[in-house]
Amino acid sequence: MGFSGDPNTGGGAGGGAGSGAATSHVAGGAGGSGVVILRYPDAYTISETTSPTVLTFNTYTEGSDKVTVFTAGENGTIQFST
Repeated sequence: MGFSGDPNTGGGAGGGAGSGAATSHVAGGAGGSGVVILRYPDAYTISETTSPTVLTFNTYTEGSDKVTVFTAGENGTIQFST
């Protein structure tokens, strides 16, 4: 069996294998879920404006910037404010 991709990396999965007989194939793994990373000046704050909230993210400071890492959700809306 092919191994699945790592979560929140967008990594690909391992491929399957087969010998041509329908009963002797091995399925490939699932691809890893994606990730979105935003880096922006520390003066800004990011917030989700979707209601109810649908995004999963963490924000941390790196030097004089903020970095927000989104690991789950779809069709969400964010807003920057100062």
